[in-house]
Amino acid sequence: MEYTTFPSPITKLGQDILWSIFSLNADMDEPLEYDAFLDKNFENISALDNVMIASQVCQSWRSLLLRSPSVWGRVVRLNRLSELGKIGRKEIMKRTGNAPLCIKGSVQGKQSNYFFLSELFQKDWSRMRKIDIRIRRQGLYDDTLWDVFLRPTPHLVSFKIILEGALNRTFSSEDRFLFAGEAPLLQELCTKNVSFTIQAPWIKRLRCLRLETAEFKG
Repeated sequence: MEYTTFPSPITKLGQDILWSIFSLNADMDEPLEYDAFLDKNFENISALDNVMIASQVCQSWRSLLLRSPSVWGRVVRLNRLSELGKIGRKEIMKRTGNAPLCIKGSVQGKQSNYFFLSELFQKDWSRMRKIDIRIRRQGLYDDTLWDVFLRPTPHLVSFKIILEGALNRTFSSEDRFLFAGEAPLLQELCTKNVSFTIQAPWIKRLRCLRLETAEFKG
């Protein structure tokens, strides 16, 4: 008996619909994947894994995803990138092209992990759209990692950063202001052990504000 093989229904979907599906799978916020305040993962598989798996299903899916830097830019999951090693990390970042970046996860362990984050911020700060990270004690003393936060951030929408340890980083002085006082799109700010002036112009545009263990200057 001969059997007739029919194409899977999903192969009939147009690329615009496929792209929408891939984009939904690339959301690190819904369902909640990682909480920097709790330092807890809520999903066993990351959004980055979802995108990488989809890119290996077939040639047409891979081709579409490799032409979609905005999808890769939404899944910069630091913990997972660390597991991929230097070569894998470089490849993933290459696929983001010039798209806005969403960064999430904890930075710990090897010094190379801190160096990667510092280099990423220095090189692509203007591309940052969402930052949700927890930094362990080893990275608290690297000024190159912190100086970038004194630069304007034209596209940043959400900024969540937890400093694990007693050190309080201050961004308030006569010549030091968080984001240089310029963050026109910022809507959400959640920090722990970070101090800054509350008179920054972007403060009045915030929709969500969560602060822990910090000092403020008027």
